[in-house]
Amino acid sequence: MQSARTEELFRAGESTGPALPLKEKRIAVDGLQISYRSAGEGTPLLILHGWGGSFLSWEKVQRRLAASGYYVICPDLPGFGKSADPPTPWDVGDYSGFLADFVGKIGLDGFSLLGHSLGGGLATRFVAEHPGRVRALVLCDAAVVTNRNNLDLRQKIAFALTEGGYDFFSVPIFTRTLYRPAKEILGRITGIHDYYLARGTMKGSFKKIMREDLSGFASQIKVPTLLVWGKKDRTLPLKDGFLIERLIPASKLKVIEEADHNPHRKTPETLCQFILDFLEEATTNRQMIK
Repeated sequence: MQSARTEELFRAGESTGPALPLKEKRIAVDGLQISYRSAGEGTPLLILHGWGGSFLSWEKVQRRLAASGYYVICPDLPGFGKSADPPTPWDVGDYSGFLADFVGKIGLDGFSLLGHSLGGGLATRFVAEHPGRVRALVLCDAAVVTNRNNLDLRQKIAFALTEGGYDFFSVPIFTRTLYRPAKEILGRITGIHDYYLARGTMKGSFKKIMREDLSGFASQIKVPTLLVWGKKDRTLPLKDGFLIERLIPASKLKVIEEADHNPHRKTPETLCQFILDFLEEATTNRQMIK
Protein backbone atom coordinates (compact mmCIF):
# COMPACT_ATOMS: atom_id res chain seq x y z
CA MET A 1 0.00 0.00 0.00
CA GLN A 2 1.27 3.47 -0.85
CA SER A 3 2.36 5.49 2.21
CA ALA A 4 1.11 9.02 2.86
CA ARG A 5 4.60 10.43 2.23
CA THR A 6 4.96 8.59 -1.09
CA GLU A 7 1.49 9.67 -2.17
CA GLU A 8 2.36 13.30 -1.40
CA LEU A 9 5.59 13.10 -3.43
CA PHE A 10 3.92 11.21 -6.24
CA ARG A 11 1.29 13.91 -6.61
CA ALA A 12 4.03 16.51 -6.66
CA GLY A 13 5.15 14.99 -9.94
CA GLU A 14 1.73 15.81 -11.39
CA SER A 15 1.95 19.48 -10.47
CA THR A 16 0.73 21.92 -13.08
CA GLY A 17 3.50 24.33 -12.08
CA PRO A 18 6.80 24.81 -13.90
CA ALA A 19 8.48 21.51 -14.76
CA LEU A 20 11.79 20.71 -13.10
CA PRO A 21 14.64 21.62 -15.44
CA LEU A 22 16.51 18.79 -17.11
CA LYS A 23 20.20 19.61 -17.31
CA GLU A 24 21.95 18.03 -20.27
CA LYS A 25 25.71 17.62 -20.03
CA ARG A 26 28.49 16.02 -22.07
CA ILE A 27 31.67 14.53 -20.61
CA ALA A 28 34.55 12.34 -21.77
CA VAL A 29 34.68 8.84 -20.26
CA ASP A 30 37.32 6.36 -21.39
CA GLY A 31 37.93 8.52 -24.46
CA LEU A 32 34.24 8.50 -25.45
CA GLN A 33 31.98 11.56 -25.51
CA ILE A 34 28.99 10.74 -23.30
CA SER A 35 25.75 12.70 -22.96
CA TYR A 36 23.57 12.53 -19.88
CA ARG A 37 20.68 14.34 -18.24
CA SER A 38 20.18 15.16 -14.58
CA ALA A 39 17.25 16.59 -12.66
CA GLY A 40 16.20 17.28 -9.09
CA GLU A 41 17.98 17.24 -5.76
CA GLY A 42 18.26 14.66 -3.01
CA THR A 43 19.13 10.98 -2.91
CA PRO A 44 20.91 9.99 -6.15
CA LEU A 45 19.17 7.59 -8.54
CA LEU A 46 20.81 6.43 -11.76
CA ILE A 47 18.66 5.19 -14.69
CA LEU A 48 20.08 2.89 -17.39
CA HIS A 49 17.99 2.65 -20.55
CA GLY A 50 17.53 -0.43 -22.73
CA TRP A 51 18.76 -1.32 -26.22
CA GLY A 52 17.73 1.32 -28.75
CA GLY A 53 16.70 3.70 -25.97
CA SER A 54 18.18 6.93 -24.64
CA PHE A 55 17.60 9.42 -21.86
CA LEU A 56 14.77 10.85 -23.98
CA SER A 57 12.70 7.69 -23.57
CA TRP A 58 12.86 8.03 -19.77
CA GLU A 59 11.98 11.72 -19.54
CA LYS A 60 8.53 11.24 -17.97
CA VAL A 61 9.88 8.92 -15.31
CA GLN A 62 12.94 11.09 -14.68
CA ARG A 63 10.84 14.21 -14.17
CA ARG A 64 8.40 12.49 -11.83
CA LEU A 65 11.07 10.89 -9.67
CA ALA A 66 13.03 14.15 -9.55
CA ALA A 67 9.88 15.95 -8.41
CA SER A 68 9.60 13.36 -5.64
CA GLY A 69 12.88 14.28 -3.94
CA TYR A 70 15.55 12.43 -5.94
CA TYR A 71 18.58 13.54 -7.90
CA VAL A 72 18.00 11.53 -11.07
CA ILE A 73 20.73 10.92 -13.64
CA CYS A 74 20.11 9.24 -16.98
CA PRO A 75 23.00 8.77 -19.43
CA ASP A 76 22.94 7.78 -23.07
CA LEU A 77 24.99 4.60 -22.94
CA PRO A 78 27.82 4.28 -25.50
CA GLY A 79 26.35 3.51 -28.91
CA PHE A 80 22.97 5.08 -28.17
CA GLY A 81 21.37 8.50 -28.33
CA LYS A 82 23.90 11.30 -28.40
CA SER A 83 26.81 9.29 -26.98
CA ALA A 84 29.70 7.99 -29.06
CA ASP A 85 29.87 4.39 -30.26
CA PRO A 86 32.27 1.95 -28.59
CA PRO A 87 35.45 1.52 -30.66
CA THR A 88 34.89 -2.26 -30.81
CA PRO A 89 31.89 -4.53 -30.10
CA TRP A 90 31.23 -4.49 -26.36
CA ASP A 91 29.73 -7.09 -24.07
CA VAL A 92 28.00 -6.43 -20.75
CA GLY A 93 31.33 -6.60 -18.95
CA ASP A 94 32.66 -3.76 -21.08
CA TYR A 95 29.58 -1.67 -20.32
CA SER A 96 29.98 -2.43 -16.61
CA GLY A 97 33.55 -1.17 -16.70
CA PHE A 98 32.38 1.96 -18.47
CA LEU A 99 29.66 2.50 -15.88
CA ALA A 100 32.15 2.30 -13.02
CA ASP A 101 34.22 4.99 -14.70
CA PHE A 102 31.15 7.12 -15.50
CA VAL A 103 29.82 7.20 -11.92
CA GLY A 104 33.33 7.93 -10.68
CA LYS A 105 33.66 10.79 -13.13
CA ILE A 106 30.45 12.48 -11.97
CA GLY A 107 31.18 11.76 -8.29
CA LEU A 108 28.33 9.33 -7.68
CA ASP A 109 28.41 6.87 -4.79
CA GLY A 110 25.87 5.33 -2.43
CA PHE A 111 23.16 5.63 -5.07
CA SER A 112 20.11 3.64 -6.15
CA LEU A 113 20.19 2.04 -9.58
CA LEU A 114 17.37 1.44 -12.07
CA GLY A 115 17.99 -0.63 -15.19
CA HIS A 116 15.63 -1.50 -18.04
CA SER A 117 16.14 -4.39 -20.49
CA LEU A 118 19.83 -4.16 -21.53
CA GLY A 119 20.25 -1.59 -18.76
CA GLY A 120 18.83 -4.14 -16.32
CA GLY A 121 21.42 -6.71 -17.32
CA LEU A 122 24.13 -4.07 -17.01
CA ALA A 123 22.81 -3.02 -13.58
CA THR A 124 22.80 -6.66 -12.45
CA ARG A 125 26.44 -7.20 -13.34
CA PHE A 126 27.51 -3.81 -11.97
CA VAL A 127 25.91 -4.40 -8.56
CA ALA A 128 27.45 -7.87 -8.33
CA GLU A 129 30.88 -6.45 -9.19
CA HIS A 130 30.56 -3.30 -7.04
CA PRO A 131 28.34 -4.34 -4.10
CA GLY A 132 29.23 -1.41 -1.87
CA ARG A 133 28.34 1.34 -4.32
CA VAL A 134 24.61 0.72 -4.77
CA ARG A 135 22.03 0.97 -2.00
CA ALA A 136 18.96 -0.34 -3.81
CA LEU A 137 18.31 -1.89 -7.21
CA VAL A 138 15.30 -1.74 -9.54
CA LEU A 139 15.22 -4.11 -12.53
CA CYS A 140 12.54 -3.35 -15.10
CA ASP A 141 11.89 -6.07 -17.72
CA ALA A 142 15.59 -6.84 -17.38
CA ALA A 143 17.74 -8.83 -19.83
CA VAL A 144 19.37 -11.12 -17.29
CA VAL A 145 18.40 -14.70 -18.14
CA THR A 146 19.49 -16.40 -21.36
CA ASN A 147 18.99 -20.16 -21.23
CA ARG A 148 18.90 -21.58 -24.73
CA ASN A 149 17.28 -24.76 -23.48
CA ASN A 150 14.31 -22.72 -22.29
CA LEU A 151 13.67 -20.54 -25.35
CA ASP A 152 10.39 -20.40 -27.23
CA LEU A 153 10.33 -20.71 -31.03
CA ARG A 154 10.43 -16.95 -31.60
CA GLN A 155 13.52 -16.56 -29.41
CA LYS A 156 15.27 -19.51 -31.07
CA ILE A 157 14.71 -17.89 -34.48
CA ALA A 158 16.10 -14.63 -33.09
CA PHE A 159 19.30 -16.34 -31.99
CA ALA A 160 19.67 -18.07 -35.35
CA LEU A 161 19.21 -14.80 -37.25
CA THR A 162 21.73 -12.81 -35.23
CA GLU A 163 24.35 -15.54 -35.39
CA GLY A 164 23.78 -16.18 -39.09
CA GLY A 165 23.67 -12.52 -39.98
CA TYR A 166 20.47 -12.94 -42.00
CA ASP A 167 22.44 -15.02 -44.52
CA PHE A 168 19.40 -17.05 -45.43
CA PHE A 169 17.86 -13.96 -47.05
CA SER A 170 20.39 -14.36 -49.82
CA VAL A 171 18.66 -17.47 -51.16
CA PRO A 172 16.95 -17.03 -54.58
CA ILE A 173 13.41 -17.02 -53.21
CA PHE A 174 14.07 -13.59 -51.67
CA THR A 175 14.23 -11.32 -54.67
CA ARG A 176 15.68 -7.84 -54.55
CA THR A 177 12.12 -6.52 -54.14
CA LEU A 178 11.27 -8.76 -51.17
CA TYR A 179 14.62 -8.67 -49.37
CA ARG A 180 14.27 -5.54 -47.27
CA PRO A 181 10.58 -5.79 -46.28
CA ALA A 182 10.87 -9.50 -45.47
CA LYS A 183 13.98 -8.88 -43.40
CA GLU A 184 12.37 -6.06 -41.46
CA ILE A 185 9.06 -7.84 -40.84
CA LEU A 186 10.76 -11.00 -39.57
CA GLY A 187 13.00 -8.84 -37.41
CA ARG A 188 9.97 -7.29 -35.75
CA ILE A 189 8.25 -10.64 -35.24
CA THR A 190 11.30 -12.23 -33.62
CA GLY A 191 12.07 -9.17 -31.50
CA ILE A 192 15.45 -8.41 -33.12
CA HIS A 193 14.48 -5.38 -35.16
CA ASP A 194 17.11 -3.60 -33.06
CA TYR A 195 19.80 -5.78 -34.62
CA TYR A 196 18.62 -4.83 -38.09
CA LEU A 197 18.85 -1.12 -37.17
CA ALA A 198 22.19 -1.32 -35.33
CA ARG A 199 25.07 0.73 -36.72
CA GLY A 200 28.78 0.00 -36.95
CA THR A 201 30.23 -1.83 -33.96
CA MET A 202 26.80 -2.06 -32.34
CA LYS A 203 25.79 -5.04 -34.47
CA GLY A 204 28.67 -6.96 -32.94
CA SER A 205 27.71 -5.67 -29.49
CA PHE A 206 24.14 -6.88 -29.98
CA LYS A 207 25.32 -10.38 -30.87
CA LYS A 208 27.65 -10.53 -27.86
CA ILE A 209 25.09 -9.21 -25.40
CA MET A 210 22.25 -11.40 -26.66
CA ARG A 211 24.32 -14.52 -25.95
CA GLU A 212 25.20 -13.53 -22.38
CA ASP A 213 23.51 -15.14 -19.40
CA LEU A 214 23.83 -13.04 -16.26
CA SER A 215 22.14 -15.45 -13.85
CA GLY A 216 25.40 -16.00 -11.97
CA PHE A 217 25.72 -12.28 -11.28
CA ALA A 218 22.07 -12.04 -10.19
CA SER A 219 22.61 -14.71 -7.52
CA GLN A 220 25.41 -12.58 -6.02
CA ILE A 221 23.22 -9.54 -5.39
CA LYS A 222 22.58 -8.76 -1.73
CA VAL A 223 21.02 -5.27 -1.87
CA PRO A 224 17.23 -4.77 -1.71
CA THR A 225 15.89 -5.34 -5.22
CA LEU A 226 12.60 -4.54 -6.90
CA LEU A 227 11.64 -6.35 -10.10
CA VAL A 228 9.00 -4.69 -12.25
CA TRP A 229 7.60 -6.54 -15.26
CA GLY A 230 4.98 -5.85 -17.88
CA LYS A 231 2.61 -8.81 -18.05
CA LYS A 232 2.34 -8.38 -21.83
CA ASP A 233 6.10 -8.33 -22.43
CA ARG A 234 6.85 -10.49 -25.48
CA THR A 235 10.50 -9.49 -25.74
CA LEU A 236 11.47 -10.75 -22.28
CA PRO A 237 8.51 -12.78 -20.96
CA LEU A 238 7.22 -12.59 -17.42
CA LYS A 239 8.66 -16.04 -16.65
CA ASP A 240 12.10 -14.37 -16.71
CA GLY A 241 10.96 -12.09 -13.90
CA PHE A 242 9.89 -15.03 -11.72
CA LEU A 243 13.22 -16.75 -12.37
CA ILE A 244 15.22 -13.65 -11.43
CA GLU A 245 13.12 -13.29 -8.26
CA ARG A 246 14.29 -16.77 -7.25
CA LEU A 247 17.90 -15.90 -8.05
CA ILE A 248 18.08 -12.68 -5.99
CA PRO A 249 17.35 -13.40 -2.30
CA ALA A 250 16.34 -9.86 -1.28
CA SER A 251 14.01 -9.26 -4.23
CA LYS A 252 10.30 -8.91 -4.86
CA LEU A 253 8.42 -8.89 -8.14
CA LYS A 254 5.69 -6.42 -9.13
CA VAL A 255 3.68 -7.05 -12.29
CA ILE A 256 1.98 -4.29 -14.29
CA GLU A 257 -1.00 -5.96 -15.93
CA GLU A 258 -1.46 -3.53 -18.83
CA ALA A 259 2.23 -2.97 -19.63
CA ASP A 260 4.43 -4.60 -22.28
CA HIS A 261 8.25 -4.49 -22.47
CA ASN A 262 8.28 -0.73 -21.89
CA PRO A 263 6.39 0.21 -18.72
CA HIS A 264 8.20 3.57 -18.66
CA ARG A 265 6.34 4.49 -21.85
CA LYS A 266 3.11 2.56 -21.43
CA THR A 267 2.44 3.06 -17.71
CA PRO A 268 4.94 5.60 -16.29
CA GLU A 269 2.66 6.54 -13.38
CA THR A 270 2.35 2.98 -12.11
CA LEU A 271 6.05 2.32 -12.59
CA CYS A 272 6.98 5.44 -10.64
CA GLN A 273 4.59 4.54 -7.85
CA PHE A 274 6.22 1.13 -7.46
CA ILE A 275 9.70 2.67 -7.50
CA LEU A 276 8.88 5.37 -4.93
CA ASP A 277 7.23 2.90 -2.55
CA PHE A 278 10.19 0.55 -2.83
CA LEU A 279 12.87 3.21 -2.35
CA GLU A 280 11.08 4.66 0.65
CA GLU A 281 10.80 1.21 2.22
CA ALA A 282 14.47 0.47 1.50
CA THR A 283 15.52 3.76 3.10
CA THR A 284 13.38 3.09 6.19
CA ASN A 285 14.81 -0.40 6.62
CA ARG A 286 18.36 0.88 6.21
CA GLN A 287 17.79 3.53 8.89
CA MET A 288 16.33 0.95 11.27
CA ILE A 289 19.42 -1.24 10.87
CA LYS A 290 21.67 1.71 11.72
